[in-house]
Amino acid sequence: MLMRRHRRTISRRGFTLIEAALATVIIGVGFVSMLQLYAACTMQNATATRSTAAMLLATNLRERLMDAPFAELAGMDGERFSPPIDAQGNPVDGMERYGQAIRVVPVYPDKLSANTAIANEIPAGTYTGAVRVTVAVTYGDSAEGPAVELYHLSWVRLDH
Repeated sequence: MLMRRHRRTISRRGFTLIEAALATVIIGVGFVSMLQLYAACTMQNATATRSTAAMLLATNLRERLMDAPFAELAGMDGERFSPPIDAQGNPVDGMERYGQAIRVVPVYPDKLSANTAIANEIPAGTYTGAVRVTVAVTYGDSAEGPAVELYHLSWVRLDH
């Protein structure tokens, strides 16, 4: 006589409550991480856009000042433009939160490191045959607090 053993078979037709809860937690953590990544990328994109615009605005003003007579450069020290201007001197539409500021200081043609922000060795208005022109581009308005400098561009211009 053969004895047959009956095996008990368990049939599973779905997830248990623990498996469903675990899957929900894993998907939720992944979804929240993706949202945080999206937010960080959006903020980084906005920062990069502002930086690119600031570089363009500084370059526009540099192009404009390259054509200015050397004698007029000293008179441009301290000028500010808000809204900023392009290379032809026209206000740039849609950029009211940006500003441009010009700083012109005399330097010696053979000693360009003179008259830096640390050591003002040459009085303003002194003719030396060369000036350092710096354009600073700022972003912000009074509602958000003070404007923040995004970019500055500096070069030396010699009198020909």
